[in-house]
Amino acid sequence: MYSIMRYWQTLLTEQKKKGKKGFTIPYIIGSQKYLPVCYPRQDVENLVIDMVTNSLFPVFLKYCMDAGDLILEIMSATAIGINPDYNSQQQTNFYISKFNNDFGNSIEAVAKNLCKKYQPYVSSHEYSINGGKRGDFTSKEKEDIKNWFSIYMQ
Repeated sequence: MYSIMRYWQTLLTEQKKKGKKGFTIPYIIGSQKYLPVCYPRQDVENLVIDMVTNSLFPVFLKYCMDAGDLILEIMSATAIGINPDYNSQQQTNFYISKFNNDFGNSIEAVAKNLCKKYQPYVSSHEYSINGGKRGDFTSKEKEDIKNWFSIYMQ
């Protein structure tokens, strides 16, 4: 039996508990290799749609200076963003920083554009950014992901 919390909610929740920002999209997608075999896998488009339709909290897409890339995080009360429509209806689970509004006017367009941008990194197993360079997870990152999933995915 699985927790109600999705794997990506686990990651974002644990990162926030540590007082840190969120994760890049390749990091979240790549973390799935540490899920139980029977857990459904997602690509970038499915991840965004899942965040819109199943999130327990608003998710915020923003640029992170530390990573030098876009990250997804639990939206803070002070964050300012836009929430593109999904299926021509207003949604309140996925927001984009007003400074990163070049991904489209709908969630469907945003999901496709994020897929175009990040699928090449996912395909080449470049899930993490450390020291400004993309690559596989570090040993510590792998350990953290496995530990978090062992707590929530029971």
